[in-house]
Amino acid sequence: MQGTANRPHASPMKHEAHTERLRHVLSALCTTTFRAIPLELYVFGSYARGAPNPGDLDLWLVYDNPPTYKAEYREHVAKHGVFESRRRGGIHAEYHGEFNRAFKKRGKDITYDLRGEQLESIRNHTDEILSYSDFVLLWSKDDQDWEPKLQSIKINPDEGRAYRNHFFDLRGYLKIGIA
Repeated sequence: MQGTANRPHASPMKHEAHTERLRHVLSALCTTTFRAIPLELYVFGSYARGAPNPGDLDLWLVYDNPPTYKAEYREHVAKHGVFESRRRGGIHAEYHGEFNRAFKKRGKDITYDLRGEQLESIRNHTDEILSYSDFVLLWSKDDQDWEPKLQSIKINPDEGRAYRNHFFDLRGYLKIGIA
């Protein structure tokens, strides 16, 4: 069951603002070099369902560790110690920071959540997660032609935000809020 807001249908302006923000993120994926290797970017939630006024932009970035991962991990632990490294989120927090900085756009008050995870740790859950109908694959390492996929998301005035307890458990995924 989809949750709908108990308010009159709003203009699609907020949806359009999120679309422009998403264009910035997708362009950054195509033009920026990251240490971690981005593989796929999905949009989901109220924006993917076409809600006129999505509360935020929900993105799920699947990435793979770089070839230098083991050396970077050892260096991170040597610098911070095992427990402090874990408290800081380990080397993956640095990877997420790189994505975060590339996706930010100054002067914009739109926020979104980035859920990223290394490929190795999600391989067993991908089919389950992607079985939810509102996941839309916008970009992949092998298919970077994202504009037609973005245009396929149409505004649906009957959609709203989903109830938070309706969604699957993402507690194991790092969540980054970007303003």
